[in-house]
Amino acid sequence: NLSRYFIVTVILLVASLVVLSNTCLGEEKKAPAQKSKRPPLLVTTVVVEEGAIQKMSDFVGTTYFARISEVATDLEGLVTRINFDEGDSVKKGDDLVQLDSQILEAEIAGAWAAFEQNQVDLENARRDFERIDGLFKEGSISETDHDSYRSQKLRLEKLSAELQSRHDKLLISKDKKSIKAPFGGIVVLQPIEVGEWVAKGGNVIVIADDSVMEVEVDVPIGVLENLKKGRVVRIRVNKRDYDGTFTSFIPRGDTATRTFTAKFSLQNPNGIVEGLEAFVSLPDGGETTGLLVPRDAVVDKYGKTMVFRVLDSKAVEVPVQVKGYVGLQAVVTGSGLEAGQEIVVKG
Repeated sequence: NLSRYFIVTVILLVASLVVLSNTCLGEEKKAPAQKSKRPPLLVTTVVVEEGAIQKMSDFVGTTYFARISEVATDLEGLVTRINFDEGDSVKKGDDLVQLDSQILEAEIAGAWAAFEQNQVDLENARRDFERIDGLFKEGSISETDHDSYRSQKLRLEKLSAELQSRHDKLLISKDKKSIKAPFGGIVVLQPIEVGEWVAKGGNVIVIADDSVMEVEVDVPIGVLENLKKGRVVRIRVNKRDYDGTFTSFIPRGDTATRTFTAKFSLQNPNGIVEGLEAFVSLPDGGETTGLLVPRDAVVDKYGKTMVFRVLDSKAVEVPVQVKGYVGLQAVVTGSGLEAGQEIVVKG
């Protein structure tokens, strides 16, 4: 019985080894077939465009307020109130400084009283002339008396206009005792204090318009030749990028550095202040025209520069000549490469 059990065990073991060997051989035979059916690689493509690029360089400039006003007074007077401190924001029309107007208010009251008295006298003169004019037409009075009443009426009418004008002038003067902001901005200097006497034409406050900033940067003449008024450039201030516009340049160069001051304007939504460092990206050469492709699409292979064009779902090598790089773009030319074709960028 033990011999029979031993023989059966050996037979089962040999059968298991045979089955395992056949399974491994089958897997090895299937492996090449599976390898040959590997799916195609995924790639990223872009369309070739025709255009131009221009080399850009950063120049360091400084920010300035585009508009500053040394607000002056039309009238002399004693400062009674200052409504804003340095650094405060103001709006157009805000009352900045108040000058004493007590004497002026008394003069206004007197001028109005004189005007009202004139109106009473004028009304009486008009009634008298109307009565005299009727008598003159009837031949009851002389022409001399008629002309006398007529002259009195005309004199009072002219005096009425004069008194009205004098009263209006005093009202304007009172309004000018309150000095207003000519535009919105920020107070950068307050040179006076309450109780000081301000002469006519004296400066009472300095306001800077902070809605638009100006950037000044010194550049060589070669850069100015590639700039046209109104061109939009990138300006980086305090780690933020802005779109700036070229406005003008000062046509007087620095003889030591042979540079000229170029001016750019930019909107100020983030509270830029004067005196900050600004990096202005400006054209440092002429334009290069050709086919625009991503820089990553250009590869070196076997000592040649080429791109891979997509043709019938396959990547075909196309030798190219690189005319220039700017940032992440390149301008190339090559036989067999045209605008509108697809090229491989990644994959």
